[in-house]
Amino acid sequence: MLEALRQFTAATKSLPPGGSVIEAAKDYARRHPTNVASKLLPDVVKEFIAAKTQDGASQAYLRTLRFHLKPLQDRFKTDIKNVQASDLDAWLREAKHSGTLTIGGDGTTPAAYTGIISGGTGGALIKTGARTLTLSGGNTYSGGTTVNQGTLLVTNAAGTGPVTVNSGGTLAGNSLIGGSTTISGTHAPGNNGVGIQTFSGGLAYTASGHLQWQLTDNVTTGRGTSFDAINVNSGTFAIATGAALDITVSGAVNFTNTFWDTAHTWTIADLGAGVTGTGCTETFTIGTITGGGYNVSEGYFAVTRIADGSGKNDVILTWTPSAYEVWRIANITNLNGSASIAPTSDPDLDGNNNLAEFAFGSDPLSAAGQTKIFPKTADDLGNRASILTIAVRTGTPAFTGSPSPSATNDGITYTIQGASTIGTWDTSVTPLASPAITGLPTLPSGYEYRSFTLTGSSGQPGTGFLRATVTKP
Repeated sequence: MLEALRQFTAATKSLPPGGSVIEAAKDYARRHPTNVASKLLPDVVKEFIAAKTQDGASQAYLRTLRFHLKPLQDRFKTDIKNVQASDLDAWLREAKHSGTLTIGGDGTTPAAYTGIISGGTGGALIKTGARTLTLSGGNTYSGGTTVNQGTLLVTNAAGTGPVTVNSGGTLAGNSLIGGSTTISGTHAPGNNGVGIQTFSGGLAYTASGHLQWQLTDNVTTGRGTSFDAINVNSGTFAIATGAALDITVSGAVNFTNTFWDTAHTWTIADLGAGVTGTGCTETFTIGTITGGGYNVSEGYFAVTRIADGSGKNDVILTWTPSAYEVWRIANITNLNGSASIAPTSDPDLDGNNNLAEFAFGSDPLSAAGQTKIFPKTADDLGNRASILTIAVRTGTPAFTGSPSPSATNDGITYTIQGASTIGTWDTSVTPLASPAITGLPTLPSGYEYRSFTLTGSSGQPGTGFLRATVTKP
């Protein structure tokens, strides 16, 4: 078998420029049918490549060889003795007629093809398998590109036809994609890092589509170098309801940095004057947020559409620090830079952590500034009952639910509980239409009073117990 491979290798060296390895194999099989050993064709291909490696072939040549022989391996997984010249003829005619090249491969080792994939009119590429495939050549096939599995990394051209990324596939790269592109899987701009990917034939995200966005520094500048971006020059741009933006921060990004104490924006998709379908307001939902020690108490990302100078609705990512962060900066950091700022900390040692001080409008640096929670025995009309009046963040919606009504605002949830005996907080509580505030102190800006009564305590102000709790949802 090794002798046959040596002869075959010697024969390929004598091929004229543009000569076909497959045609050489076909000719060898036809001329020497009795000299073919009993061996699976994929194994023969592996030994052939090993022989070329031993001969000192360059890595670029070997990558090209593997690229061209992979379809042959996939098609004929049988003993080489069973592969007739007529089988090869039929396969070659079928491949030429369909013009479709399917490339797969599992494993973690990336594969790359630096040559040009052509194929004439109708030539197509299908990416299968979990492995990453890099296309760095100026490919000219026009039948379209389909990514079913793994990652297709395009650093030059993905032909000129439409590009379809199905749910198991990922499209990555930093080059121009000329065909209309539909993302039902994952879109990850950049060449193994941050980058800009440009589209001239349109771009659409279906409901299952995901855009992976990376940020590597605490900045809003450096589009394509510090954060990922997309340019759509022409064609239709669309985002279906359900499409998600997954955020990954790395490098210097840390949400404890003062950069995140203020609001920021990033232009994710810049739409050119030739783009259609931009009058819509569809946006991505925020998917996963990974890295940087992110905590929901620090703020939130959102996606919006803002018209640019040419009237196109660019896709903008916004960051808004949470109400707690704004309060924390004004009431703790700016007054005592060494005080602990975590929501669970209690820098004034008054028994109320920072989250409770924020929720109920008290001073986190003074034990004398108690939380604004007041038990009362009558409402402002003189009706006697067991009543609890508390400070809440301005704009808190009506409390609902039974037996313990609750309401959420500014990233926190208030809950009012009642009990007929201490320890069993299951007695029904009723919100009052007007708060009982007679004799109570004026609240700081950003707060308002709400009152609640223990159901059944009318006329009996000493009946039962009431308490207010606050949590982060």
